[in-house]
Amino acid sequence: MRDNTCIKALALLLCLIFPLTALCEFNMLTSPGLCLNTLWCGLYGCILACLCWRSLAAKAAVIIINCIPFALLCLGFLMGGITGPLYLLLHAALPFIPWSLIF
Repeated sequence: MRDNTCIKALALLLCLIFPLTALCEFNMLTSPGLCLNTLWCGLYGCILACLCWRSLAAKAAVIIINCIPFALLCLGFLMGGITGPLYLLLHAALPFIPWSLIF
């Protein structure tokens, strides 16, 4: 699994979708909320990268690139109390469940 370039490229693509959409949303180039819909890409892309890549520097780089917009989202979601970031984590881990209807 570590020598498959297609899986490594897929991991890199998944890792970059969330930060790019967050950057576009920050610059008002996309509609609001797109960043939340791609949050799962960052989480699962980082997990896939950690499983496939050998380079510790590359793993750390993609994790940091994804943690920065996630931390900014957590700051915004803290307005909802301590459950705000927990909601954000649930939305990242299980993206296809309508959490907003449950909470």
